[in-house]
Amino acid sequence: MIALAVEVQLSKEGDLYGIVVICETRALARKFAMPVMLGVGSSAITPKAIGPREIPVITSLQDGMADPGRLMLSAWYHSRRGPEPRESLVRLLVQVVEPLVGGPCGDTL
Repeated sequence: MIALAVEVQLSKEGDLYGIVVICETRALARKFAMPVMLGVGSSAITPKAIGPREIPVITSLQDGMADPGRLMLSAWYHSRRGPEPRESLVRLLVQVVEPLVGGPCGDTL
């Protein structure tokens, strides 16, 4: 079971905007999308749970360059579908990452 919780803050005052939970499976995403009670009373926060269904398969270099973080999640979720999607996503990751690190990285993958 893998889940990663990320707190999102949008103001310098520290007001909590929300919680994002990145989940390995759809079942975990459903589980972590439930409201969390905040102490006594009726205060609660409902996390935004992201699973494989919420992240599309990214297939174009333009989309990968526009949002490298989403490309990483796409590769994490969808490369398990088989050798063809895995090779395509890894190739796309290399094309996006190489300019960011300043050179070829194919030998290290």
